[in-house]
Amino acid sequence: MPEFVLRAATLADIEFVFRVRNDPVTREASRTTDAVPWETHEQWFNSIIARPDRRLLIGEAAGASVSAIRFDNLQHGVEANWMVAPEARRCGYGFLTICEGIKMEHRRPIVADIKPSNRSSVAVALRAGFVPAGGAGGLLRFALS
Repeated sequence: MPEFVLRAATLADIEFVFRVRNDPVTREASRTTDAVPWETHEQWFNSIIARPDRRLLIGEAAGASVSAIRFDNLQHGVEANWMVAPEARRCGYGFLTICEGIKMEHRRPIVADIKPSNRSSVAVALRAGFVPAGGAGGLLRFALS
């Protein structure tokens, strides 16, 4: 497996994040399953990288972007959301993204709300040390203290 690096997102990552976010498998696993128009994505992306209370990180392997993880402030702790590029799925990058991300994110607890049908993310969260913590709205909640 090529060397994996997780780094802060920059404006240069806007197209990668747009492409992966609108991938049908990513959309199916997301809270919002509709395709995101470019204009909406552009506004969202620019606000994310400008806000100190949110953090977007990009995973790279062999110089190519393969994944992303976002940490959003909650009243107590942060919520993690991640996605892996279609061409990089089933290569272990989801697990690496989460593990490296939680090393870089010092706020706790970290929670992840995952659809039960998203078995890959459920398995990766458990493998990374998250534990089941209930759920609501059709989502399973996992937490890491």
